[in-house]
Amino acid sequence: MRRTIFLFLLVLCGCYLKAQDEILTLNNLKQKNIAHLFASETIIAEDTDTLTRTEPLGFIGENYQRFYIHYLTVEKGETNPLCYRVTGKTRVKDNICDFTGEIILDSIIHHNINENEYHGSGFSDAGIIYGHYTFREDKTQKGTGIFNGKVSVNYYQKKGNLYYDAYMFMADGYDNCQYEGVWKSYKTSKEKICNWGDYRIPNSGDLDEGCGEFIPQGKYAGFGWMSYILSQAIPYNSDYEKNPVYIEENREWWK
Repeated sequence: MRRTIFLFLLVLCGCYLKAQDEILTLNNLKQKNIAHLFASETIIAEDTDTLTRTEPLGFIGENYQRFYIHYLTVEKGETNPLCYRVTGKTRVKDNICDFTGEIILDSIIHHNINENEYHGSGFSDAGIIYGHYTFREDKTQKGTGIFNGKVSVNYYQKKGNLYYDAYMFMADGYDNCQYEGVWKSYKTSKEKICNWGDYRIPNSGDLDEGCGEFIPQGKYAGFGWMSYILSQAIPYNSDYEKNPVYIEENREWWK
């Protein structure tokens, strides 16, 4: 009888430890590489469909001037396992700059996967990873500065793997990988609000008038948003990829 009870407790303990391992913490996050959450060519939407990951949407300054950013590399740090080294390029109007920097992970919150949209998903864990970032543009280039702020990225775990959370990709208001902070000019020390993210932009004021998806207000068309606004009206047919507006919106400006 005692042996049976002992074996039962051993199995129970093992199940508990396994469940604990499946819940992401900063400690076990050190053993993982989550570079793909910040930059990848594809995402898995609705847990089944592989889609091309679009470029981030962003703005800079009080007039919501369109801001572009592209990540060239995201690599896990060697000395600090919660630090990710980033290289890439930024663009405002026609001014393109190189940058280097880092994202440092700070905390995690967890969703209740037995409720709401995650119920029945089969995920072992889901939540939001928070961090802070510093990106430094090349001082030798024109109109450069330094970016500082906070970042959050939604994730889920399934069968031991960590995924970019696009489980509710088709839901109204979907967003992920949200950056919120400021840009400070090297030359003048002047600061501007600069936010960006995937599919929506955090704290974008009256720039975004969309309900189901990001739609910039027409009054901001002259601040870099004209081609984006026009692209939303392109008829979906066999020639849509030949449309000049589509070509501009999908131009790989960082190359």
